[in-house]
Amino acid sequence: MAHSDTSSSRWVYTCISVWFAITAPIMIMDALYCLLRPRTMIGGDLHWAFGLYEVYQEVDYVYGVKAFENGEGFADAAGEFHLLYLLTTHVLPHPCSPLLGYSSALMTLSKTILYVTQEYFCGWCATGHNTLLKAAFFWYMPNCVWILLSSLTIYVLGKDIIASLRVTSPSTSISSPSSRTPGASSREAKLKLNSETASQTQSQSWVGTSSGAGGGGAGKTLKVH
Repeated sequence: MAHSDTSSSRWVYTCISVWFAITAPIMIMDALYCLLRPRTMIGGDLHWAFGLYEVYQEVDYVYGVKAFENGEGFADAAGEFHLLYLLTTHVLPHPCSPLLGYSSALMTLSKTILYVTQEYFCGWCATGHNTLLKAAFFWYMPNCVWILLSSLTIYVLGKDIIASLRVTSPSTSISSPSSRTPGASSREAKLKLNSETASQTQSQSWVGTSSGAGGGGAGKTLKVH
């Protein structure tokens, strides 16, 4: 059973690592496409490296020519967000990697949900022109993957963070007298009383043995007048 739990845990962490490895280059390309527009768009000198966006900019108008000409900054802001994510997760190593991974996944999930809800409340202004099949393949499915795997990462790394906070043993904690509970005080008093009783018993036993040895035998008794 323990072996099965360990294998399952390794599988989950492997999925998270693969997820980060896949999303990193995607986010780099997405950020560069947005921040280097119009050079990365159709007709630009850098468009050869971003051929996939020739289709996507027609699916999602946020990435299209019209949004760029209108000065809409959501795509650029998302690109900067992606670069911040990559910087805090992959470029700056830190012992608190679970916390960084958790924070990055939380930011990714928040950004994706914000993106989807913004599109919903504007009446599908950027994607409503697509057929259902095209929108499902290029827009709904990718966003669902982002949401599900980011949520899984948050859940797993969040459990690790909580577990690490519970590692401290209660016996090593230092608490002030005012912060102790009545139950703890009662237990401490009982332990102290038991210790004193044991000490007294041991002392009496030692005195009796000493008097017997010094008086010449165990059969002698002392009379008190």
